[in-house]
Amino acid sequence: MKVCFINDAGYNPEELISVMQVLDEASQGNEPPEFFSTHPNPERRIERIQEAIQNVSACP
Repeated sequence: MKVCFINDAGYNPEELISVMQVLDEASQGNEPPEFFSTHPNPERRIERIQEAIQNVSACP
């Protein structure tokens, strides 16, 4: 997962959450339903990133 690569490169993976928050704010609620989208909604991405950060010790 990207969190593993970011962590291994010496960056703070929690900064990904800030990026997703910016994307969420930029959409201003004009998002299609997630099943129409090619990417998960920012809220869902934030949840997945937080889970990955909690499991970063399991990275290969």
